[in-house]
Amino acid sequence: MNMQIIEQYRQLHEHKHYGWESELEATKYAAIISERGVNTVLDYGSGQSRLAYMLPCEGKRYDPAIEGIDTPPEEPVDMILCTDVLEHIPDEDLDEVFANIAKLADTALFVIHLGKAKNKLPNGDNCHCTVMPEDWWFERIKGKFDDVTVIESTEMKTLILAQNKEQDNGKDKKAAD
Repeated sequence: MNMQIIEQYRQLHEHKHYGWESELEATKYAAIISERGVNTVLDYGSGQSRLAYMLPCEGKRYDPAIEGIDTPPEEPVDMILCTDVLEHIPDEDLDEVFANIAKLADTALFVIHLGKAKNKLPNGDNCHCTVMPEDWWFERIKGKFDDVTVIESTEMKTLILAQNKEQDNGKDKKAAD
């Protein structure tokens, strides 16, 4: 993982209330989680958001730039919620992030902003370093998960649900008959 960009985000979080906008969509995410019977969710790249605690299940937070939640959990969860995160990750690091997510859950909901951010990092770079159209993100995620569906699309954001068939990621799985 690119430690230079993580350090830029650490500095940003120290001096600015940043990374909480996902809370505005908590009701939408709660409905998606409820309809899938999710018991545990990890807000992956949570920023300063408390979204994980606003959902109808046990919520956990992880963000490499926030002290205290900067170590990813080792135990799998039912679903990863990754809102407004992927566009902050350099393209060359995305495969590692997708692999980490797939280790932690078979299901992930990705909410991806498709344009430049309003904010800049302390070094002057735009906070969104990977700005790509929805079809690019869809194909990128499709290459990492078995089943990928766009569940909502706007000019500025896309919501993509990605699922892998049951795999051995530490969860109790039923043996195939």
